[in-house]
Amino acid sequence: MDPAQDPAIHSQPEAGSPADGANPESASAITGPPRPAGKPWQFKLLSISFALFCLEVGAFLVVFPQQDSWNLNYFSGLSPWVQDIWDASYFRWAVSGVGVINLYIAYIQIRNLFRP
Repeated sequence: MDPAQDPAIHSQPEAGSPADGANPESASAITGPPRPAGKPWQFKLLSISFALFCLEVGAFLVVFPQQDSWNLNYFSGLSPWVQDIWDASYFRWAVSGVGVINLYIAYIQIRNLFRP
């Protein structure tokens, strides 16, 4: 008998088949459910809300440290060393830099939202 035609050789199940003892549902659990073609409206609403939040916080942090009202708060009067740090221009510009980062995050969110 030809070994290519022997049914005993070809009767072994392939790896990953249900006869192998693997659960066929486990393959879909690993890859997850199929994603919808478009973005759901909840995702869009959350992205827009987060982008607006970052935009507002960023604009505030860029502008407010350069205003005269920056020194009129609770933190600047805690102790002399805190007031020295609070009044320093490098600290003000560092806070403004955090604002620029927030503006960049808002830009990325809006750009990714309208990207196909």
